[in-house]
Amino acid sequence: MAATHTGLITEEFSETVLEWIATARHPRFERPYIDLVYQTMLELMTFFRANGFVTFIVSGGGIEFMQRWSLKIYDIPPEQVVGSSGVVRCEFRDGKPERAKEPTVEFIDDGPGRPVGINRFIERRPISAFGTPTTTSRCWNTPRATKPCGGTGPWWP
Repeated sequence: MAATHTGLITEEFSETVLEWIATARHPRFERPYIDLVYQTMLELMTFFRANGFVTFIVSGGGIEFMQRWSLKIYDIPPEQVVGSSGVVRCEFRDGKPERAKEPTVEFIDDGPGRPVGINRFIERRPISAFGTPTTTSRCWNTPRATKPCGGTGPWWP
């Protein structure tokens, strides 16, 4: 990521992500990635939201990528996404302030970093966690789904 993302303005990166979402196809299934989302997870998240829960995406993936993906695919706004992040610096380009990506990792939201990220950004104990994040379930003593499905979880409002 450092080689491909360093120096990119965050808005340029967002545009690249949205273009990828619109055009990328899974090599094995030859379908857009957005068509391969686990349908049961979408239904579960809709059910939780309809019943007063707030849902979050907590992923080891890059937060700026996941924020674009989660809004389009899961209808989860960017502020309800926790993910790994890199350092961003403010710099002026053509007299305009911009946020540029640096090659430095700021936070890894995976393994032992997952419960730290949940605490840091959400500040609530999960009621349940679904997907692949076994660390989340172990640390918070919550039930978890047994089928990998994207690393999402419902949260009490």
